[in-house]
Amino acid sequence: MKRALLVGIDHYQQLPPLAGCVADATAVAEIIRTHADGSPNYQVELITSENNHAVVTREGLRGALARLFGNARGADLFFFFAGHGGQTLWGADLVTQDATSNSLGVSMNDLITLANDSPARSVTLILDCCFSGDLGNLTGLQASSIAEPLDWVKQFWERTLPHSRLVGHRRQPLKPPVTVPLLAFSSTASRAALPTIWAK
Repeated sequence: MKRALLVGIDHYQQLPPLAGCVADATAVAEIIRTHADGSPNYQVELITSENNHAVVTREGLRGALARLFGNARGADLFFFFAGHGGQTLWGADLVTQDATSNSLGVSMNDLITLANDSPARSVTLILDCCFSGDLGNLTGLQASSIAEPLDWVKQFWERTLPHSRLVGHRRQPLKPPVTVPLLAFSSTASRAALPTIWAK
């Protein structure tokens, strides 16, 4: 079973509008919905902002994520978010349309916890937003800005993942089958070692 949740937000109540987020989410949904031969691929849930209405709320996005990650044993899961990202005292958030100064949206820490705790066969997370690099930061070590990779983290990745390379804040596989654009951490190493996007 393959399930995907794609979110695109162009319009916000309290923030400047964006352009292209809804179009990107819609385009990715169309690409992954079927294989090249037209056979079904991912079962897609697409959530977008429309005409400045509060469609993508914190509660709504958390509910959609719960549906995506619920009953996921053996499934392939795919999450795409295009919109504002924001930094708080508690880490980075995926900003929803109902953002307030104390609650921007869904915490990236919560997202990586869902991914790491999931019994899914594979989880792909693609974040097209500011502060997306915080998804790979260790909980409790996050600063008020995106942290540079720690030397011991880089050494861990180089020892654990000889078939990949660290580029800035991104881990890029050198060979298929695992590819995760934008923020790419992939491994079959110990899941408890680092917050990671996993493919088994």
